[in-house]
Amino acid sequence: EALHMRPLKIALVCDWFLPRIGGIEINMQDLAKNLMAQGHEVHVITALPGPQWVDNIRVHRLDVPVIPGVKLCYGKKTLFELERLFNEENYDLIHGHYLLSTLAHISFLVARRMRIPTVFTHHSINGPLHNRVAFFILPYLASVIGTLFFGVRASLKHIKPDRIAGVSRAVAADLQKIYRTKDVVVLPNGIDPALWVQPKQKHSRFQITSVMRLCKSKHPLKLIRAIAQVNEQLTAKQRPVVHIIGDGSQRRKMEKLITRLGLAEQITLLGTRPHMEIPSHLAQTDLFVLASVREGFGLAVLEARTAGIPVVAMNHGGVSDIISNGTEGFLTDTYREFANRIAEYIQSQQLQKRFTKNVEEPPPDLTWDAVI
Repeated sequence: EALHMRPLKIALVCDWFLPRIGGIEINMQDLAKNLMAQGHEVHVITALPGPQWVDNIRVHRLDVPVIPGVKLCYGKKTLFELERLFNEENYDLIHGHYLLSTLAHISFLVARRMRIPTVFTHHSINGPLHNRVAFFILPYLASVIGTLFFGVRASLKHIKPDRIAGVSRAVAADLQKIYRTKDVVVLPNGIDPALWVQPKQKHSRFQITSVMRLCKSKHPLKLIRAIAQVNEQLTAKQRPVVHIIGDGSQRRKMEKLITRLGLAEQITLLGTRPHMEIPSHLAQTDLFVLASVREGFGLAVLEARTAGIPVVAMNHGGVSDIISNGTEGFLTDTYREFANRIAEYIQSQQLQKRFTKNVEEPPPDLTWDAVI
């Protein structure tokens, strides 16, 4: 408790950080800013090139070997650089992020040797295969690091952090299996309601928004096909305008599919937008949709929910921590149901009034004050 009462010097560690855009990077930025607002000193340690300061956050960008493509750290130099940095900065706490981050796990090993407390947060639903791989890989990773770098026989306990957290109940359940322990807590992403609650803007046509990286795991092509299925159930005047914010490897395929399905006048790909612009887009939105299946938390869903926008999403992963099916929106099990629920909501003024009333108040346990 004495440690909690005084300001701490905290290092947030992950192989990736801004300017790479993603849920983990945004969460780390927001976490750092809100810890700093409560008097703590926060640094980010990463291997991704970029500026030394991001939004007044000190960023240590290690010049260490990384695996091409995935950009994961490896090699003795990584360990030595972390050891040097921990000695120089004298951190009170090391907070690693993401299960696949080698930099985070190496930082736990170094911190354990230096007797620095550690926290680990995982952000994603990895699927059964990934979980089985992680179950076997983590002990192997510990053994390799210990043998090659320290000349000692290491096991999972040597890279196991002092406190393990998942951003949702679903992620926490996965971590219990991977780390072979029941001692896993839920540490959700946070939000500042004041940034997201804005006056609604009136418009003539029903508007749908989705915010996501345009990569395969987010299933953007299935979202496009779902909109075509929605149209089949509506009159021409009822068909919505759809704005998709984000960019990624699937954009070209999405553009081709939009053209092939004759949706060019209805769906607009807005590309990447600064995060501070998203609230103004949501202020013009009647319904937020997300087609991804394995959503560890669903930060974009929380942002929409806080902005007072009902949600239709897939009922897999952490979204159910934010949205209750039939209360603030719909959670669906199949993409056909996903499309049907969107069409149902557009056609029903009763649902629109009920769901909109239910999202008037942001969830109090997901504010940054509660999370910190």
